[in-house]
Amino acid sequence: YNIYTDGLEIYTTMDRNAQNKVFDLLNNNDEFSDEEIQAGIILTDTKNGEIRAIGGGRNQTVKRGFNYAIDTERQPGSTVKPIMSYGPAIEHFKWSPAHIIKDEPMKYTGTNTNIRNVDGSYSGNQTIRYHLTHSRNIPAVKALKEVGMDKSKEFAENLGITFKPDESVVESYALGGWQYVLSPLELAGAFATFGNEGIYNEPHAIRKIVLPDGREIDMSPKSKRVMQDYTAFLITDMLKDVVTSGTGTRARVPGVPIAGKTGTSNYSDKDKARWNIGRGGVPDSWFAGYSTNYTAAIWVGYPKREQALYSPDTRLSRSLFKDLMTYMHDGIDTPDFKQPDSVVKVAIEKGSNP
Repeated sequence: YNIYTDGLEIYTTMDRNAQNKVFDLLNNNDEFSDEEIQAGIILTDTKNGEIRAIGGGRNQTVKRGFNYAIDTERQPGSTVKPIMSYGPAIEHFKWSPAHIIKDEPMKYTGTNTNIRNVDGSYSGNQTIRYHLTHSRNIPAVKALKEVGMDKSKEFAENLGITFKPDESVVESYALGGWQYVLSPLELAGAFATFGNEGIYNEPHAIRKIVLPDGREIDMSPKSKRVMQDYTAFLITDMLKDVVTSGTGTRARVPGVPIAGKTGTSNYSDKDKARWNIGRGGVPDSWFAGYSTNYTAAIWVGYPKREQALYSPDTRLSRSLFKDLMTYMHDGIDTPDFKQPDSVVKVAIEKGSNP
């Protein structure tokens, strides 16, 4: 819909029906266990970065207040594994999804701090497809170390991820931890790039402005190729498994090819003790995913980090994604992701490397 003000015609990218759906999901939804839980939603067009809907929060009473879809800066958890670890590794090393990394006990370099998988176990030699599908932490850190901190940061920045001035990437960034924070807006822009064959479009809500004298100002950002098409396709192909058989099955939309990634941040032992966080409590729950048509990134949590989410609220980001994407894809054609000529599909012997 368009805005008319002071003689200007402002052509927005927003979809009124999609915006109404997002409003209902946030404000008329019995799945939230209490009224204090907040959420931020960004829905974009995968191909051009145009924002179709913004869910800035729940039960909002102040206009132009804090927007949980745009202003939020929270730890993204494992949603960044394709961005910080596996994406740059495929880009620079041409790893296939069958590349093997050993999941084994490991400490952060120069420390006595153990890197833990969520279940406390180790899966041994497995493919990066397996590790990403089941969100194993140690292989993601190993991949980041191998590709290098500088290349990882450069890859993320090309996807619209912002870092503080002179901020250095460290090993925990592979897991979206420590000082690594971002918004649903940034995450949607990054994930849409994987779904758009490696071409980045900055998420934007204004298409053009028409001045009173009839002159037009094109507000659409320029598209930019930021990765090879093989990187985008192979990440997408693995993220499809996340939704069909991995940690993101609750986000699956029947009949629609979807790629996506779950993310959960964690408390340190010190914060658990200080804030009396119970077993299973987490500060942030994320899901980001895309089809060839639409991309959505969703954050769920409390305004203050010291208040923890518990099950089933930790699953809300996935159910919100499913409800929104089911609505958006109803009655429209959604082609599968196209395999580029740079990728060849061959049979391999299980356990071989490469």
